[in-house]
Amino acid sequence: MRHIRIVPSEKDIVIQLDATYWGRGFGLKVIKDMFRKRILWRKFVRNETLSDYMEGVGWLRQNGLCIHGAVCDGFKCLILSLSETCPVQMCQFHQMMIVRRYRRMRLNWTR
Repeated sequence: MRHIRIVPSEKDIVIQLDATYWGRGFGLKVIKDMFRKRILWRKFVRNETLSDYMEGVGWLRQNGLCIHGAVCDGFKCLILSLSETCPVQMCQFHQMMIVRRYRRMRLNWTR
């Protein structure tokens, strides 16, 4: 798979991590600088795995970037592994979608 990597001149960053998919088996993982709105790392993937995210985070650290925080989706393994080294927050959009899903399930149970 093809990797794109950009080393920014600013070394202190807060990152956003997410993946998006077009059909089955074709997706894109992205690590973005949250404040400067620049994509730092991306990779085309077939599925969402922790090892791909950690590859991107490791690459950023190897190039001298200091990660002060991370915002990611509800991928539990990713939250746990990143929280060992920096503060992690779940994306507000993903939090709202989880609540919406559980509210729908709850409504179906009461009928």
